[in-house]
Amino acid sequence: MAREYELGADINNAQGEAMEKLARFCGDAEFAQPLYEVVKNWQNGDAFYYRMRFKSSFGGPFSGSAHHAVDLLFMFQTYNHVLTASQAAAAEEMGCHLISFIRGLDPWKPYSEENNAMCYGPDTVNMIAKGEDGVGRYGLWDRFGREQDAWTRVSRHVRKEVIYV
Repeated sequence: MAREYELGADINNAQGEAMEKLARFCGDAEFAQPLYEVVKNWQNGDAFYYRMRFKSSFGGPFSGSAHHAVDLLFMFQTYNHVLTASQAAAAEEMGCHLISFIRGLDPWKPYSEENNAMCYGPDTVNMIAKGEDGVGRYGLWDRFGREQDAWTRVSRHVRKEVIYV
């Protein structure tokens, strides 16, 4: 698994690039892949899957990444006044989607192989299929989804080293 994410010890690799790869792996192991497994295997009706691909423009250690809290900025419309025009428009669209969902309406087409996810960003808001999503690592997620324990073991090991080094 570490090989697929290029996490091997590479003394020529700049620390920033190594941390970016590590963050990608941890984000997949902790958030993206488990959620994808739930949606893919959901059997209690339609599943509505979305991916946040707008990156945070706020300062801090996660600036410039599409981390799991950026959607909260969009969903609750709290910071529209400091977002770019395209981000604010996407935030308003996300808010409308959320209201539809709360009202029991379909906010967009449910998950399927053809209509995989509603993607917010990086430039527009639209439904995409797996093959159109250059960000999601579905092939790896499908492969490693069968080895969920491996994700957990590696993620815990990595986080322990990062936290306690």
